[in-house]
Amino acid sequence: MPQQMACNLRTSGGSISLESVTGEQTVQTSGGSLSFKNIKGNMDANTSGGSIDLANYQGSLDAQTSGGSINIDDANGSLKVHTSGGSIHLDKVAGDINAHTSGGSIHADVQRLGKYLTLETSGGSVHATIPGGKGLDLDLEGNRVKTALTNFNGTSDTRRVKGTVNGGGIPVKMSTSGGTTELSYRM
Repeated sequence: MPQQMACNLRTSGGSISLESVTGEQTVQTSGGSLSFKNIKGNMDANTSGGSIDLANYQGSLDAQTSGGSINIDDANGSLKVHTSGGSIHLDKVAGDINAHTSGGSIHADVQRLGKYLTLETSGGSVHATIPGGKGLDLDLEGNRVKTALTNFNGTSDTRRVKGTVNGGGIPVKMSTSGGTTELSYRM
């Protein structure tokens, strides 16, 4: 069971690892990676020189890196992640999701949609799998857009899809300027 505590951890030259805690966490490093496991609560995580890895998380997350990838496995809550220099991989995530990268691809396996899903990259492809049968407001853009358009009302071509699915509802925005955008549905 996670320990109840609030942490404010900072280093200018190394990695930080945090495991099995509940509470508000602030973690920052200038020169290393960040690794988290079994965390509950709000967390701000920032690194200038490494990757961010997170497993089994519940809460409100704001994670940023300037020089690495972001990998999240089994997370539920409000997830805001940004990297300037790597890919983003979100596996078994649920809730409000906002992911942005300037230098890599984004892959998201979304178990449950929250209020919105936003996935944006400048330098790679974007792929998401989400639950099917939901009312959605789609805004998909890329060099090529791939998705099934059942019960769709709007406009679509090979580079852009904008409109509603099943009468509209949850905003789903996915975009790339340098690759394919693909949205799949899990039934």
